[in-house]
Amino acid sequence: MLRLIAALVVLVLPASVLAAPKYYVELRDTEESPGVKSGLVEDAKKLLHKQLEARTDVELAAPGAKWPSDDELKGKGQRGLQMTVRIEKLDEQIAPPADGKKWKTLQVSLKTSVFGSLIPSRQMILSGDGECTVATEISGGSSDAEKKQLRKEALADALKQSVDKAFGKLGEKPKGGGKKKAKPRPR
Repeated sequence: MLRLIAALVVLVLPASVLAAPKYYVELRDTEESPGVKSGLVEDAKKLLHKQLEARTDVELAAPGAKWPSDDELKGKGQRGLQMTVRIEKLDEQIAPPADGKKWKTLQVSLKTSVFGSLIPSRQMILSGDGECTVATEISGGSSDAEKKQLRKEALADALKQSVDKAFGKLGEKPKGGGKKKAKPRPR
């Protein structure tokens, strides 16, 4: 009976440890690359918050919350991160109507990057980038509302790609530099 209980504890313990968030994340201000004026700085931070909130491996720091001590983080099995989103590129263009079409096309391309560094060492441990292009047909010139809506759509998709790539890399094993297995000697 004791062996059965011990076996159940061993089987249940890893599942409960894996279910707990691995990262305690504080969001930093959104950045724009030099020359980029997207008008999406607040939207980018909100979307990053939404993306991270949906992840089971992340616990988001409440705004203005006191940073937990290293012992508190270790006790929870977490690593503390500060994350930043940067809008790298924004291009907009109006293309002439496609063959057989009547309307012009408004096209928006947007590129984002996310970065995460450990607290307190500030060592960067994750980064990811994403890029999205969206388009819609327009009758005359494009309105500011249409541009803003397309920018937001492109931002949401590019940011999702950035976050997925960044956290996907955390699970990867480093390439190269490892010890090679010795080949068996012929007998």
